[in-house]
Amino acid sequence: MNDLVEDVLDAKDVIDNAVSHTYNSIRDKITELFGSTADQYLENRPLWRTNYLILRKAG
Repeated sequence: MNDLVEDVLDAKDVIDNAVSHTYNSIRDKITELFGSTADQYLENRPLWRTNYLILRKAG
């Protein structure tokens, strides 16, 4: 039973690392493309969405 728990925890660590790596890769790409920190972009995402919807209705 302990082996099963250890295997599950190991699998969770692998998944956590993959998610973290993916997030960091996306953040770095956004920073590269837009010249601002991706964290700042992601924090402002609701504002970007609101502005997009306003522009879409106006267009």
